[in-house]
This record gives sequence, structure tokens and C-alpha cells, in this order.
Amino acid sequence: MNRKVLLVSIILPPVVGALTHKLLLKPQARRRKEKKEAELRRRYNDELQAGRDKAAGEIKLLEAAVARSLERECSSDPPGLVIEAAFFGDAEAITRAAARVGTQPPSQPETSTSAPSSGTPGPGENGMEGELGSGCLEVCTALQFLVEDSKLDLPEGISFVGMMGFCDPCPWREEKELLIHYTFADQAYKARVKDCEALRIPQRSHATHH
Repeated sequence: MNRKVLLVSIILPPVVGALTHKLLLKPQARRRKEKKEAELRRRYNDELQAGRDKAAGEIKLLEAAVARSLERECSSDPPGLVIEAAFFGDAEAITRAAARVGTQPPSQPETSTSAPSSGTPGPGENGMEGELGSGCLEVCTALQFLVEDSKLDLPEGISFVGMMGFCDPCPWREEKELLIHYTFADQAYKARVKDCEALRIPQRSHATHH
């Protein structure tokens, strides 16, 4: 047999197989996954709306307490723990939301309002994280409410879904994550944990600039 023909017969099949997987099978699988998730989102629409309405109502109840918490944390010397941005839900969705919103310098007590001044919309408000079925929920105010003496300590095994100001923003996904941008002593930090994992902040390992 011609050596070139033999070489082609050995190399060509795996190359064709790899290209078929990359250009045909992988995109098809991704489209099937996206279609299935879209169907699940429509199916869970009422549940999502009820959950977001519940979370929004609870946030209203927390506003005064959070304003006091912010004033205490911002007026201490050095400044204490301030949650600047926080998102809960699907891993990709919370990453997109955090990137779009970004973070701002630490809140100031004289300008603090009923929620941390990160500029993030609350549950159900405008923005991708407020859209029904987006897979993401803004939880900045809910977490600031839990801050005590410049610390936030949640033990392992407790789901964020059942906490005040939270809901399940992506019931079609088993795994959910919490992404937090916070400041402590005028330094920026970022933490990311899975649902039901322990959350303890501040921690030096969370510093965004070492």
C-alpha cells in the first residue's frame, strides 16, 4: 500500500471524528441543553415569581436595620464590614451579573440608605439579576442584615434559599453559588461559596489585592 495512503488512513479518521464532535455534536448538545433549560424556566415561572415577591417583601422589612448596620460599620475606625455586591444562583449567571454591575468604593455613613451603596438593584428590580428566569438574585441587603460586629458567619449545612431576602432563582439547577464583593478596613475582598457551604467573612484569603 502507498505510504501516503496508509498515513492518511491512519490520521484522517480521528481528525474527522474530532472535527465532527467540535463543529456538529457539541453545538447540538449545547442547543438541546439550552432548549431544555428554557422549557424548565417557563414551567417554574409562577414559582419563581412567588419566590422573588417573597424575597422583595422581606427586604423591605430589613431596610431600617440594614441602614443602621451600615452606619455602624462605616463609622468605625477603621471601617468595618460592608457588603458591596452579592449575587446568588446559577454560577454563570452570578458571574455575569457581578461583572455587569461591578463594585464601588466603601459606602459612607452620611450617604448610606436602606441598602448598601453598591448600586445594585434589589430583588425583582431592573437589571438581568432581576429578570424572572435569569437564574440570579441580588442579595446584598439580605447579607448586610446578617453582619454583626464586622463579621458574617454562617455555618455549613444551611441553604441560602430559606434565608430572609433569598429565594431559589434557578430551581432547574441543583447546584447554586453565592458570590460576594465586600470591603473591610477600606480593602476590597471577594468570596464565592456553594449553597450550604460555610461562609465566614472577612478573611485575608479573600483579598482581591495582596
